[in-house]
Amino acid sequence: MPDLTLLALTFGLVTACATVQGATGFGFNILVVPLLVLFIDPKVVVPTIILQNVLLDSAVLAASWRFANLRRIWV
Repeated sequence: MPDLTLLALTFGLVTACATVQGATGFGFNILVVPLLVLFIDPKVVVPTIILQNVLLDSAVLAASWRFANLRRIWV
């Protein structure tokens, strides 16, 4: 079972970086991967963060889809 301190640190880093992406629109992967690689094996971090980023972006897309004007941005 993973160390509770490592889980709390990971949760805090992911939350902070997701907040940065929510405020700026980018930056989740750029910030969270180098920070987590300091504590966790890169073979575990990279696929996990890619999955989290897909889920995060899907939630943003679902929330903002109705505000997009497709005729205006199609061209």
